[in-house]
Amino acid sequence: STQVLRKVSERLGGLEPIINQICEISCSPGLSIGVLHHGEVIHKVNYGYRDIAAKTPPGSDTLYSINSMTKALTAAAVGVLVEDGLLRWDTPVHTILPDFGKGHGEIGRKMTIVDLLSHRSGVISPDTFFFQDYNEVLLRRGQEIETFNYANQEGFFRASFIYSNFGYGVAGLVVEKLSGMEFGCYLRTKIFDPLHLERTTTDDVSNDDNFGVSYCVLEDRELYPVPPPKVKSETALEGAAGVKSTVNDLLHLYQVFMETCNTQIQLQSTCTDGSPFKQCPTLIKAHNSMEGSTLREHAYGLGWVRCQLPGVLGKLGINGRLQMDLPTVGVGGTSRLRLYHEGLMPGSTTNVYTFPERMTAIVVLQSAVALNDCPDWISQLLVETVFDVPQRNDFIQLAQGSAKRMLALVPSMASKLSSERVENTRPSLDLGQYVGRYFNPIKTFFVEVTQQADESISEICRRFRAAPRRIQRRVEHVVHLADTARLIEQHYSLQTTNLKTQVRSTLELAKSLSAISISKENEILAKLDQLEKEKSSLLLCISLVHMDLLGDIQGGVGKLVTGHVAKMPERQDSQKLQVVDIESSASKRFQTSSNEKPKQRSETESMLRDQVKGLSVKDEVTSNPQKGNLEHQFTDIIELICRADKTPNEAREYEDDTNDKPTPWNYHHSYEKNSSECTAWQMNGDASGRERSGLSSKHRYKDVTARGFSRQFNGNINDPEMLKTFLA
Repeated sequence: STQVLRKVSERLGGLEPIINQICEISCSPGLSIGVLHHGEVIHKVNYGYRDIAAKTPPGSDTLYSINSMTKALTAAAVGVLVEDGLLRWDTPVHTILPDFGKGHGEIGRKMTIVDLLSHRSGVISPDTFFFQDYNEVLLRRGQEIETFNYANQEGFFRASFIYSNFGYGVAGLVVEKLSGMEFGCYLRTKIFDPLHLERTTTDDVSNDDNFGVSYCVLEDRELYPVPPPKVKSETALEGAAGVKSTVNDLLHLYQVFMETCNTQIQLQSTCTDGSPFKQCPTLIKAHNSMEGSTLREHAYGLGWVRCQLPGVLGKLGINGRLQMDLPTVGVGGTSRLRLYHEGLMPGSTTNVYTFPERMTAIVVLQSAVALNDCPDWISQLLVETVFDVPQRNDFIQLAQGSAKRMLALVPSMASKLSSERVENTRPSLDLGQYVGRYFNPIKTFFVEVTQQADESISEICRRFRAAPRRIQRRVEHVVHLADTARLIEQHYSLQTTNLKTQVRSTLELAKSLSAISISKENEILAKLDQLEKEKSSLLLCISLVHMDLLGDIQGGVGKLVTGHVAKMPERQDSQKLQVVDIESSASKRFQTSSNEKPKQRSETESMLRDQVKGLSVKDEVTSNPQKGNLEHQFTDIIELICRADKTPNEAREYEDDTNDKPTPWNYHHSYEKNSSECTAWQMNGDASGRERSGLSSKHRYKDVTARGFSRQFNGNINDPEMLKTFLA
């Protein structure tokens, strides 16, 4: 009656101080609440902010990611397919998706859609690396199948409850395959539009004007904004957690769902006129018993947890994972069946409790991960208040205890790891040998191990501040080289043994500088000369094994592999960037006298061209002296790339002022942005080897006239064969 609803509404309104206190204890930025009772909306209220910085409060039309509350809608979509005759509940999934189940033998061939939707496959869900930093989803749409196939069979088939996001991801793919529509489009067509849910979608809504900003809580209880969950049509697991909605839309959706469930159960039917929900008796039926013994029902249906009050709730959320004793809700009250589900993703926690017999639904949405499952505590408080349970739980005390456990969780993990550490031991290999990417067998996940720069390298320049300027400059050049080697070691796949050896050799030589006294100038110079030789070998390794370094500069942006990373400004197509290699390390083969015969020069150049053509892109550096000239050519080309954003004055800083010896081979490098895939390169040089009077260090920048050698490369700079031919 109206009087009963008014009393319930008054009781709910009196909870405001308690809810505010729970939110404060939990460090909740804000949330939205909606309560439906006896089929009518009797309570809607919002707390805190949806955007703390802008101090914008949430509303009943504020969009939230509903996370795993999506699972009930995925199961409902499958129910529509079953009703339309496109699928049977006992149809093996592999008959729809042929690649499904591989790796699980006969069990994989027997798995049905019900096995996936009720979490009874026994296959674990590899969720640990599901999300990357900033909520980026690591898996592409369609990779659910291979990941599910790869996951271990940890439980008994159809006799264990193992929650699986990937099972629901596969169910979403089944919907797409049988309907011929994208999953989100199918939900829109079959469920959202018939219910007139204008603000419920699987699309990216992060730019919506009324979307809750996501937050996480730091150990000092400060709220820190994070990107929202990014599960969508382009990513994996849309069927597990891809829906976004509002309190207003969800209250209407659950109202129609409960009405349809009641009607179909009473009439023993699977379809109700005017309702988009089909096969409801199967959707809410207990298909899999959940862990833990109890005198009352606690099972999983299809997208819903079934439990009977009085009973323990919230087993799927954060509170259920904090190793605390969860309270029994509804003690002293009437036994009632409740269907519920929780939702959790980084930056978002949500909850829905429904009581179909009483046409009651409670929705709590929060765009944050607080110090506990704040929406769950509030939902349980609302349940006891709506049904006026005689024996109430102290949810303020429960919020305090769970927040304390959460704050102690990370330090306890660190303590556990520390206690298991064996003192006075070292890794069996050099730390640098652990650097790299480690993939799982199906290449869907990888862990990347990097190594920070050794302090001895970063301190080299500082140690040599008191040295003569000519030494300082050479030391700076060496430090850039060492940092280049470190970056290569961290960010490029070292596919060949010689390249790995070269990188480590360069790093060790650079570090050895710090052990030399500044006063021992000759020893320092000898070490620098040694490093100059390392430079040629290292850069040849880079050029031969990683031609993509050249490709990094296409499109007007240079990704420089020196001691730093810099970007060239975007240039108009009519503009050109011209840089002169002011000190080429040309081979002695080209440092011939002015009276060398043209025939000899021609034979030399021809031999070099043949040597380059015989090289493979994956060739390794060797000690073969015949390849020495090629090292210098590759060195000069890559040095030009690394200096491409420097003015001549800046480039001059790399040179030794005392070295005024003319160079017989100068390159003029021209970069022109022709298109996103086509880049023009030009090398001009004097191949005759004759010294020219104007090429002192002071005038070398101005003299870029070609004599005897001029070649231009126009083509895709990512094509190793084209580039190799040009260098020849």
